[in-house]
Amino acid sequence: MRHTLIYISLCCFCMCSAPAAAEPKVCSELKGRAEQLICSEPELSSLNTLLTRVFADTVKGHPKESPTKAQDEWISSVRNACTDVACLKEAYYARLEQLDSFARTDYTPTQETPLVGIWERNDPTGFEPSQLSLRQESSGAFNFKFSTSNGARSGELSGLAQKSSGSSARFAGDLRCEIRFARIDAKEEQMLHVSELGCSDFAGVGISFAGEYTRSAREAEAIVRPERLFLKNGEQNGAFRTLVGEDYLLFLDTAHLVSALPDEDGFGSTVQAFVVRSLSAVSESIVMIGKSGELWAAVIEPVDGSSERPRVRYYTNQESWQNRLPLTIENWRKDFKDYSIVFVTGKAGNGGE
Repeated sequence: MRHTLIYISLCCFCMCSAPAAAEPKVCSELKGRAEQLICSEPELSSLNTLLTRVFADTVKGHPKESPTKAQDEWISSVRNACTDVACLKEAYYARLEQLDSFARTDYTPTQETPLVGIWERNDPTGFEPSQLSLRQESSGAFNFKFSTSNGARSGELSGLAQKSSGSSARFAGDLRCEIRFARIDAKEEQMLHVSELGCSDFAGVGISFAGEYTRSAREAEAIVRPERLFLKNGEQNGAFRTLVGEDYLLFLDTAHLVSALPDEDGFGSTVQAFVVRSLSAVSESIVMIGKSGELWAAVIEPVDGSSERPRVRYYTNQESWQNRLPLTIENWRKDFKDYSIVFVTGKAGNGGE
């Protein structure tokens, strides 16, 4: 039994294929301020396109799920509440994180648990852990405390949740933030689904408490978690893993935020860039995937406790590109051009520069 409880919304309005300046009336005629900004700002337009594609892929892979209600709520309460570009970017990236985390894995709960105790959010990415402590449960309420992280950021929230039924409860201690708790019965396990409304930035930029929580492994049997994939397509991920070998974990450690970049080499490839929130130029990677399985990839090699500068490790299965970087990857590393390049799959052999 599968539960899809991470939702995303589509911006269902026309996006100009030409630059915004060429057809200003198209954007200006849109009703909402948020829609106008998305239409006129290239980065927001790109995010909207990416969001639409990722959502469509997820729905296709999970046809029995129906996120329409949560979709509408996100449009009205989150996206349309934004009045500037920064707010919209944060909203889109946060929603992409949620959908990407869900799309990378499929887990099946296995054990029944009580309500009071320590719960941990199912976090397939490994970058957004959240611990939920529930204490002093009574017939009408319980105390809760969240300790949550998102990349290099962290935040906490505590309060008293009032039960609204036998299987749900609600916290509304602040006009801007509402938390809802709901039990989920799945096979032999009870899980908690936590949703939030208006809590953006309540405990720190990018911090979200929403998700599915399972009893902490410290209080119950260990939770069996599936292997995370770096690339969502299993066949592509297998070929990529063969190419990069043991360095696969370096790439996996960057798979927090993902964005689409243009193919500036004209290869006809799909380009994805990965970065851990608040760790740009420290934990980043990029992958170019050609239509016939061509691969070009690079990742920042971290430095552990020394003064040595980080390096960029580069890989490709294209012999003619083994000792030079595609323009797309050159532009990706514009903020850390001084990092030396290791041509791992180059003719000079592994580790050659």
